[in-house]
Amino acid sequence: MGLDIKRFHALRGAFTTLMDKAGVSERVTMEQAGHKTPSVTRAYQDPMFSQQKDAAQAYDGQLLALLELAATLDPSTLRRTI
Repeated sequence: MGLDIKRFHALRGAFTTLMDKAGVSERVTMEQAGHKTPSVTRAYQDPMFSQQKDAAQAYDGQLLALLELAATLDPSTLRRTI
């Protein structure tokens, strides 16, 4: 019968992804997964849809704030930097 390597690696990916989503520190996740380096732990993580959505919303908020600030500036006072 043996160990199904593909499923085992999928389980490690799910484990590290859920630990990240739960806010567990990278170091603790690394130790629990038995990884020697943080880069290996990150390689197993897959961003969840909810995390991607949160990132997109955060980016949108930052971009909106920047555009609102730009709208308040007087173009004649800006220096051309290019």
